[in-house]
Amino acid sequence: MDDFKDRAEELIENFVNFNMSLPPRFERLSAVEAEILTSSLSWGMLRDYLDELNELGKLDWIGFRNDMQTLYNCVSKWSDRVNEKFAAGNTDQVITHLSLCLEHLRSAVPVLKYCHGKDFKDAHWSALLQGQLGLSKEVRLESLTLGHFLDILDKMVEPSLLPFVKQLQSRAQGEVIVREALQELNVWSQTAHLTLIEHEEQGRRTSLIKEWKDLLLDLGDKQALLASLKDSQFYRTFEDVGKESGPRKHMYLFIPL
Repeated sequence: MDDFKDRAEELIENFVNFNMSLPPRFERLSAVEAEILTSSLSWGMLRDYLDELNELGKLDWIGFRNDMQTLYNCVSKWSDRVNEKFAAGNTDQVITHLSLCLEHLRSAVPVLKYCHGKDFKDAHWSALLQGQLGLSKEVRLESLTLGHFLDILDKMVEPSLLPFVKQLQSRAQGEVIVREALQELNVWSQTAHLTLIEHEEQGRRTSLIKEWKDLLLDLGDKQALLASLKDSQFYRTFEDVGKESGPRKHMYLFIPL
C-alpha cells in the first residue's frame, strides 16, 4: 500500500510539473487503505488473543483449576474489545471469527469448573479425559494443562458434556463418603478389643467380657453403618472391599470366653 501511495504522489507531482490540467484522483486508494488498516488491526487482535490463550494454556491444571476467575477475566476483556469493534462498525470476518471463539470459550467455562477434580481418582480422570474427551492415554492429571481443554473447545461445548461431568463429580463425592466410612470401619475392626475380667466361683476361674453391652451396641452401630453404605448408589465400586471389611469379620471377638 505504501508503494501504491508513493506511486500516486509521484504521478500527481508529474502532472503538476508538466502543467497538465486535471491531475489524477485516486479515490479508491484511500478506501483500500482503510480496508487494509481495518483488516490488519483485526488480525492483530486475533493474534494477541491467541497469544494470551496460548500462555494460559501452558499452565498446569492442578494449579490453575483454583483460579478460574483468570479465565473469566480473559473472556470479559476480549469480549469488551470485540463489542467495541461491532459498536464502531469496524468489523470483518476476522472479528466475527474472534467473537465465535469467545462464545465457545465462555460456554466451556462452566464445564471446566466441574472438571476441577478435587475428589477424582484415576478412574474418574480416565473416564473424563480418555473416555469422554478422547485425549491420549499419556495425558494424566500430573501432565494435564489448561491447554488440553482449550485445544478441544468444540468438544467442551457439546451439550452432553456438562451433564456428564456433573454426574462424574457427584459420583466422585459420593464415593469419598463411602470410602471414608469403610476406612472408619476398617480402623475400628483393627483396633476394637475386649477387656476381660477374671471371675472365680466354686474354685472355677472364668474370663468375662467387661462392658459387653457397650461393645454389642458399638457392633450394632457399625453393622447399621455398613448396611446403609450398601444401600448407596456409589457402593458398587467398593463391593469387594465391603465384603472383607466391617464388624462381621471380627464378630468372633465378642464370643464370651
